[in-house]
Amino acid sequence: KVKAKPSGYGATRGTAYHRALELLPFDQVEGLEDVKSCLNGLVENKQFSRESMELVQCGEIWAFLSSGLGQRMRKAQKEGRLYKEQQFILGIPAREIGAGDSDELVVVQGILDAYMEEGDGLVLVDYKTDRVQKASTLVEHYQKQIDYYAVALNRITGKAVKEKVIYSLALQQEIAL
Repeated sequence: KVKAKPSGYGATRGTAYHRALELLPFDQVEGLEDVKSCLNGLVENKQFSRESMELVQCGEIWAFLSSGLGQRMRKAQKEGRLYKEQQFILGIPAREIGAGDSDELVVVQGILDAYMEEGDGLVLVDYKTDRVQKASTLVEHYQKQIDYYAVALNRITGKAVKEKVIYSLALQQEIAL
């Protein structure tokens, strides 16, 4: 018997993954057991809820941390070059986002999942938990959002964004934009 997922399950699941990835010390995780141990410790310290823990697949997180992108992020965290959950507010002229023929600013706000500094620029990373079949679906849905995030990151730091990457936890794949 298949149990139906409650309404809002996808968003709740996405929030759980984002919180886990925010709190996990990437540079201290050397295997699947470390992912489990760290997350259980966060539950014990009441930084991560037991309900969230039930929504997260530790194997998916370890697959991410084992990927090329995950390895780069682990190294960046070890060296103090990784930044997680950066909030921003950005004013963009209405004509730039197709909201009329005006220079009046439209306020765009959001949270960058992560970015890291590398010698030749910044790497913007956005985690996605959408259950999709193809990477191209994520690109179609999120390209514009990630482009705005890159503009915001450039304005926040004054540094060039050299790479924009979506990491799909469902596909266990990094997608360069």
